[in-house]
Amino acid sequence: MNNRVRLLLAFAATLAVLRFVVVPWVGAQAGAHERLFAVTRQLDRAEAIVDAGSDLQVRRDALDATVRQLAERAPLAEAGAQHRVQVQRELRALIESAGLELKSFEWVLDGEAEAAGISFGRVRLQLEGPLRNVADAHVGIEAGLPNVFIRDMAVNMRRGGGRGGAANATLELDLYYRQGEDA
Repeated sequence: MNNRVRLLLAFAATLAVLRFVVVPWVGAQAGAHERLFAVTRQLDRAEAIVDAGSDLQVRRDALDATVRQLAERAPLAEAGAQHRVQVQRELRALIESAGLELKSFEWVLDGEAEAAGISFGRVRLQLEGPLRNVADAHVGIEAGLPNVFIRDMAVNMRRGGGRGGAANATLELDLYYRQGEDA
């Protein structure tokens, strides 16, 4: 064999060793590095949680107290038709005192906010009257009923673009309450 063939065979053997030994070894090292890095991050997070344990407990207790305080804003009521009628009367009185006509009252659904331990009912109202009165009713609902949150409101002007123009409004409200036997 001449030197050229030996050189080519040595080059081919070197490439084969690189391809079948070195490249897989480098890949395995990279995989081991990624796994070690992931475990290190998990251990760092666990250590941070352990170090902040008492602070996290204080924050959790403060959050629980805030949730209880907010839940107490919701009145005590029994789920069912009697509560729905009472809510409808309250809203009708508030809307009519704002000088609006209640066109439609629809109880959309009942639900429960499990994290806070309270229940809610979703209501859709359709109102008609002057735009200024719609705004007054909106403010009256939010200010006068702390357990009611307006989810959505759509207002359509019928005639006259000013403050005195007639408007149709659709409001979607969530009414929160605590369930109880003594309500």
